[in-house]
Amino acid sequence: MNELKPLALRVPHQPDEPPPYYAARLAARNNRPARMFARDLGLELQRLADGHEADVRKLADLSGANYQALMSCAFRKSEGKFELKGQELRKAGLRRVRAQICPKCLQEDIDSSDLPPHLAIHGRANWLLSAIQTCPAHEIALVEVARNIPIHDAHDWTANIAPVVPRLPELANSAACRPPSALEGYLLDRLQGLAKSSWLDEFPFFAAVHVTELIGAVAAFGTRVNFDILNEDQRYEARHAGAKLAHPSPDELLKLMDNLMKEHLSKDTGSTKSPAAIFGKLYTTPAQGLPDPAFDPLRTVMGAFILKRFALGPGDRLFGQPVTERRLHSIRSASLEYKLHPKRLRKILLAEGLISTPKGRDRDVDFAVQHAERIFRREHDSLAMHEVARYLSATRAQTEALLSAGVLKRHKAVGGMKEYVLRPELDHFLSRLLSRAVAVKVKPDRAVGIAEARRCARCTTVEIVRGILDGKLAWVGSLAGFEGLASVLLDIKQVKAATKLGDMPGLTPAVVGREILKTHSIKQLIRSGIIKTVDAVNPLNRHPTKIIEFAEIERFRKEYVSLYLLAQAQGQCMATFKKALRAKGISPVAFDGVEATFYRRADVELMIAPKPSTRGSTAYDTIK
Repeated sequence: MNELKPLALRVPHQPDEPPPYYAARLAARNNRPARMFARDLGLELQRLADGHEADVRKLADLSGANYQALMSCAFRKSEGKFELKGQELRKAGLRRVRAQICPKCLQEDIDSSDLPPHLAIHGRANWLLSAIQTCPAHEIALVEVARNIPIHDAHDWTANIAPVVPRLPELANSAACRPPSALEGYLLDRLQGLAKSSWLDEFPFFAAVHVTELIGAVAAFGTRVNFDILNEDQRYEARHAGAKLAHPSPDELLKLMDNLMKEHLSKDTGSTKSPAAIFGKLYTTPAQGLPDPAFDPLRTVMGAFILKRFALGPGDRLFGQPVTERRLHSIRSASLEYKLHPKRLRKILLAEGLISTPKGRDRDVDFAVQHAERIFRREHDSLAMHEVARYLSATRAQTEALLSAGVLKRHKAVGGMKEYVLRPELDHFLSRLLSRAVAVKVKPDRAVGIAEARRCARCTTVEIVRGILDGKLAWVGSLAGFEGLASVLLDIKQVKAATKLGDMPGLTPAVVGREILKTHSIKQLIRSGIIKTVDAVNPLNRHPTKIIEFAEIERFRKEYVSLYLLAQAQGQCMATFKKALRAKGISPVAFDGVEATFYRRADVELMIAPKPSTRGSTAYDTIK
């Protein structure tokens, strides 16, 4: 079969015009129905609509259109999902059997083209997105000009829209004037790849639409809103309000949730305090109707808020998942757990200032779990901070280091009380520390205490203690006659091995210049910003040092090569070789402030076949 020749009758591909719409215009230009025209060319409209690369490339070859431009506005289909410009979509978010247009855009197409009107107008990919309801260029609502289009004709855009060309002025005059909603502005920016830091970026494109509409609908129409009865204008309002609450951060969403709690309690203080009762669709929709993991960022933000504000604990479920950790107690749950009468508990909470009113049902009056622990265990289990070092038989410096690192937990008190540490936690810490210790009556050779081990190994007390707790030290001793940390003996060699830092993720500039780049200008390259350095810690002496990361070394080596290395590889002197390169039109890179001569590797590799190196591997190659 002979290869098809490029079309004689063509139309130019327009910006944001999907491949099947462009094929439909080409078909009209050649006076053929779109589906038959595609078949004549060995194409299928559906495969063009699904963004199959081979079909789109063939269309580009036949029409002279730019392949990349066509693919950039193609809806790529894979496993039931769609992608447009790198953004993930769902079928429910696309207009397939309905056609909406901006009549002013189409009128401009006609006015700026020498083609007949039905060939001059072209569809836009954005108009296929159900979330886009407004033309950002003319600030008017998109106008629906066709619905219930037969599915086999859905991609023949020209045939579907051509009948409304005579009505474009009328449609433009009757279109509602309004700016794009906040959501539309965000979505259009996202499709164009404009970087904007936003919480909505955590969601796939389709999920960002659903989440914004959900939040906005609840804010605009109440917690019991019925999404099925919202018209286009109400959805526009919901999406605009939702984007204001969700972009750029979820802070406004949290304020909405806080206001819903206040409104609910102020209307009926005796009602049940539960997420579903207070937040309505805002809670039940992500809890029951949106199981896709794409909506997890919403559940995460709402879940964190709910756990902070509701007395949920083991036995309860949040968004279908069991609550494993309690953050709040109600008077009822705390009285059951600690076996304390609820009236007595209420009096203690009032005295501590943890609740502001004596009213409210026991199940609805809540307070933080850490306060409950402090109330019920403070007197029996707490130690003042100055007592901790003596209890551990440690120095004040060791104790403070362990507390600051979180190895020992300090508890904050309210009401002007000082911080404290729980005795059971200290007992547990000492039990773990000495669980594998070998009791000795006399200190063995090479055995040292924690303080001396810290000095010899040039490490911290915290690293040594964590090494013991994590089982990294094969031998731990406990010296008779001493208690706590004072009794601990260690093998200094094991301590050094266990606390040794890992290798640095790069090399020092001196090594890079001497061993890898073979140049004395490494400092100049760094000073000029051509090679980047990062801060690292020397694993031997733990001093801060500057290094060049392996990836940065590799980047520079792939992009540039010195005249010295080039001449060496060719067995010539640098001056002679530089003249040869100049004769071939190859100039060195102009690095400001760098004395050594460098070339772009891409410039010289095409001109010079380097000789095989007889030298051994470099230090860099060995390390890599």
